[in-house]
Amino acid sequence: MKRFLLSILLLAGAGLALHAESLKIIEYNIRNGMQYDQWQDYAAFANWVRVQEPDILVLCEGRSLYASDGKKLPAEKQAFPAQLAKYAAQWGHPYTAVSSGNGPYPVLVTSRYPLRIVQQLSGGALYTHGGMHLRVAGLNLVVFQGLEPETKLKELPACKNGEELRRVAEMAAVAAQTVGNPAFEPEKNWILTGSLGGQSAADSLFYAMRHTPARFDAMRVAAASWPHDLVAERLEHAAPGGLADYGLTSAGKPNLRMEASLSYGRGRPDYFLCDDSVEALVESVRMIRDPFTFSASDHLPLEVVLRLPAGVPPAQRPVVSSRKPVDYAGKGDVPPGCLKMIDYNILYGMVCDQANNYDNFVAWVREQAPDILTLCEGRSDYYDNGVRNPSFQPAYLPDSLAVLARRWGHDYVFVGAYQDDHPVLITSKYPITPIQRLEGPEYKHGGLHVRVCGIDVVATHTTPKNDKSPDGKSGPDYRREELRHAVEQTMLNPAYRKSKYWVLTGDLNSVSPADSVYFRRHGVRRSYIEQEYLREVFDHDVVLDWNGGMMQPSVRHGLYRIDFLYANEALYRRVVSARTIVDAFTDQYSDHLPVEMVFKAPKGFRP
Repeated sequence: MKRFLLSILLLAGAGLALHAESLKIIEYNIRNGMQYDQWQDYAAFANWVRVQEPDILVLCEGRSLYASDGKKLPAEKQAFPAQLAKYAAQWGHPYTAVSSGNGPYPVLVTSRYPLRIVQQLSGGALYTHGGMHLRVAGLNLVVFQGLEPETKLKELPACKNGEELRRVAEMAAVAAQTVGNPAFEPEKNWILTGSLGGQSAADSLFYAMRHTPARFDAMRVAAASWPHDLVAERLEHAAPGGLADYGLTSAGKPNLRMEASLSYGRGRPDYFLCDDSVEALVESVRMIRDPFTFSASDHLPLEVVLRLPAGVPPAQRPVVSSRKPVDYAGKGDVPPGCLKMIDYNILYGMVCDQANNYDNFVAWVREQAPDILTLCEGRSDYYDNGVRNPSFQPAYLPDSLAVLARRWGHDYVFVGAYQDDHPVLITSKYPITPIQRLEGPEYKHGGLHVRVCGIDVVATHTTPKNDKSPDGKSGPDYRREELRHAVEQTMLNPAYRKSKYWVLTGDLNSVSPADSVYFRRHGVRRSYIEQEYLREVFDHDVVLDWNGGMMQPSVRHGLYRIDFLYANEALYRRVVSARTIVDAFTDQYSDHLPVEMVFKAPKGFRP
């Protein structure tokens, strides 16, 4: 627990240092009342909020609905919202407000500044969850939890034609009750924030590029009253590879790469909309991606920093810690004497950047600056025209791995077993001593065993979940035997008993028994036999253990992790940080997310 809280302080990338005249607002959908942290009395969540230091915190899905066994909690045992004031005090907010409404998901607000509820947005059959209109720090703050996407509705008097019309009706009612209400006509500084549930026309090109249907009616209604969508306006990204293949142009500066607010998907249901008067006060906008937010909810928090409206005195900000948080894991920065290792399944040899000469991939690796990089799916399986390259025909990867690696500053490379279309690769800033390739009928893809930077690295990629072994074993049995053979061939091999530091890494195409509680909560059945053996041999599942047992999914469109770093005790004692890397690049260029650890260099090796 202590190590987890320390890692949050070190890795959270705590928000920006604020001027006294600035106001920070964070909106966060905390999924069933921060369900993932309720078992430790929200200690990690409270600590995360303290480090971020928001002045106003807006929480959607603000009810703790479930017990540890997945059953519904009775109302008297639901910590949120009943005990909101208790937890708000832990992050220094003396003022709280709770919305009333029909649905199970109230909106909660905590603040350093006094709050006054002007009106509740609830009642009748119209609102699904509801919200509030508040006055705080010179702002008219409207917080709202809309109808969630893909909700299947029965016909209701308020809306007989499905979810989008219901969402339109909700949004029109919110606007009419607040910014469009003649009673408030002279007022300004209007904000609408929360999980609104709709899809923005600012993201229309994004959906078109992926042939994904989208409905923009509800957010067009919102835009008529709150014209500035700060995420779309302030966080624009260029589309990779250009738009020629899609027959589209960038006329009108559409948002070419949607800044997703779902940590496991491509949707953007969370918004910060405002009028002209608030937009003129905006200093910064960001989606907060860090080890906590990527694990604790299926939504990412949205942070907006404003200049305080005229006439509003600054609130007192208590000192969170005399020690400033340090991001050891970003931008290539590591503590002196430490090394960084990244493992990444790059999807068919980084096919998503292949037509761009791998420029974006190279730039990303250079920015992360790993000392050791292991890659799964290390063969470029397609030609630039999208036609599949036949097996074992010349391919850029792995044939030109040394050329590509030199572009990100690695002069040393090694290619693992090349017995199908998915070899495992390793590149390094420092010399690599090849030990053996993991190959033969015991393996589907195989792997490698090398010594680099004073540690023994075993990188492998087990068979996909539905494949059977040549002798007819099921997928779980086949993967279990692949992993057993890899360990017995390397770490448990008497020939290497003098090796002190060990790490096994790769796409293991299986889930860990340590995550079984998570799957049970969601009613998902999984096989855990593949990694039971690994957990008996290796002392640490590095990313999980370093983050206090909180799972960080490694599959971009899923709620699970199949990419791992396993280490023995001697190496784990030297770890100073570990995480799953979530950023604008990894959110887009592969179906997997990379895993990383930073560790003190072994004695006798100088970085």
